[in-house]
Amino acid sequence: MFFHLALFCSSLVAFCQERRCDSVIDSSFTSFNQEIELLIAKKKKNQHRLRTEETVYVIPVVFHIIHNGEPMNQGLNLSMAQVYSQFEVLNQDFRRRNSDSLRTPKKFGGVAADTKIEFALARIDPLGVRMKEIGIHRYNGGRNIWNRTDFEALVKPPTIWNPTEYLNIWVTDLSGLLGYSKFPTGSGLQEGGGWEQSPNGAVTDGVVIDFQAFGSNKTIRQFNLRTKYSLGRTLTHEIGHFLGLIHISGDGGCEKDDFCEDTPLQDGNSYDCKGGLVSCGAENMVQNYMDYSDDTCMNLFTKEQALRMKTVLENSIRRKELLLSKVAIKPVNPNPANSILLFPNPAIKFVNIDYDNITIQSYLIYNQLGQILRQQQVSEKLYTIDFDGLSAGLYFMVFYMDKKIEIQKLLLLDQVN
Repeated sequence: MFFHLALFCSSLVAFCQERRCDSVIDSSFTSFNQEIELLIAKKKKNQHRLRTEETVYVIPVVFHIIHNGEPMNQGLNLSMAQVYSQFEVLNQDFRRRNSDSLRTPKKFGGVAADTKIEFALARIDPLGVRMKEIGIHRYNGGRNIWNRTDFEALVKPPTIWNPTEYLNIWVTDLSGLLGYSKFPTGSGLQEGGGWEQSPNGAVTDGVVIDFQAFGSNKTIRQFNLRTKYSLGRTLTHEIGHFLGLIHISGDGGCEKDDFCEDTPLQDGNSYDCKGGLVSCGAENMVQNYMDYSDDTCMNLFTKEQALRMKTVLENSIRRKELLLSKVAIKPVNPNPANSILLFPNPAIKFVNIDYDNITIQSYLIYNQLGQILRQQQVSEKLYTIDFDGLSAGLYFMVFYMDKKIEIQKLLLLDQVN
């Protein structure tokens, strides 16, 4: 079963531009939810035995960039900067480190939660080879635009990486959809419960996002994104579905619920950024990532939503296995004296930057003649350096950090067309 952000556009163009998500809950949801509710109740009963500092759940991700043969950084073949801007949003939103958390109304501040869920970029591919671009897999799908049916049948099966080791996220032009997500199976919760109807569920597991609702323009770079969905919250919303959340309205009237006690009942979903809306005798939580609000309004998950997602992660097949995956483990640094790991080295077009617990303020690249070829200030996390425009040869990279300078050699090879 899929939760998806369908824009059912006909003559109602204005409505379609506002619509964020159209979910379909079938009868199998009842058995799944009953199992989840029992597990949550048990978890709450035992909470007094748990440590105050909860475990952080780490999910490895791979972004499949589905293009139509464009050069990197053009069209659907999105830049690394756009991918990594989205990755940063996920970790900020799920750990409540998003700067707009300060805009959460006081009445909801007490239930807003750090979910203790984090995301890590995959560093090795399914063959065990270090990835040239951390967390990114590029694939020529041979089309500019995709509908959901064709994408499920023609793109996912040949591109999906083992869904017990990677959270697969596909990015392309979805022809009117903002995105959709595979809901967690309940087979690990109740054997034979019938929650997953499709025998090919593992082949399609993951999240699909439209390229114009992917990434964040709250960076030093601006990407080609839809105005309402330009802060990366579409993927935050969809991963909420991937981890078992439904819309806070329950996709119905006041009699419908999202099964989270600390979200108010709502008579339908909220649109735009209309704070102060009242329905079902309470103010709508338009700031919740699982509502229909614009990206600029969204800024919180609740404690009950966090508990539900972690319960799914601990129990649902393919979700619980993700927590044991080793694909995002940092490669061994061949030179422990260095704070920064560069790989691959030798490189062809770009090099990955891997470092922890330091801040890179700037870097420069110079050649064997001592000529400075590039000098760059760093204002956000640095993941990759592109060597476009530089010929093959030996280069020196100088990294300026808080209290030290580090110099490393990098061999750049000829590109193979």
